[in-house]
Amino acid sequence: MLRKLMLVPILGAIALLLIVGSASAAPKVPKGEPIFDEPVTFPAGQLCNFAVTLQGISGQAVRTTLPDGTTILTGPAVITITNETNELSTTLNISGPTFTSGDDAILTGPAIILLFPGVPSNPAGPRILATTGRATLVDGVFDIDTFTGKTQNVCEQLAE
Repeated sequence: MLRKLMLVPILGAIALLLIVGSASAAPKVPKGEPIFDEPVTFPAGQLCNFAVTLQGISGQAVRTTLPDGTTILTGPAVITITNETNELSTTLNISGPTFTSGDDAILTGPAIILLFPGVPSNPAGPRILATTGRATLVDGVFDIDTFTGKTQNVCEQLAE
């Protein structure tokens, strides 16, 4: 049960990788399915030291599920993350693709990783990482030591 509770935020992060805005103008992805159409606000301390809102601008989600059960999530996908205190925001391409199988995931290309406090990860949360490269989540846990590519701490950027 505890393992499942720890995986919910990470797997939620994977879902948020392809968050969809209600005014989606992105081209349709074959077999694509939008995930969310409403902004999601996290209180201070959950992802950053301040409240943040994640708003999908455009996107599509599930492209296909392979015979082995691996699901491929892919864009186009764009998200805006806003600091609710100072109203600074950043808009990011998070088109992936991401490959998921059970509690494991491989993120390639542009993505975000949401790190919640109290959930095992390296680095520890709270934190939002914008990534470009290859990230692996094993049993729902992210470890920067297995990451290749570039990362940006979105919370630091929006705190300025």
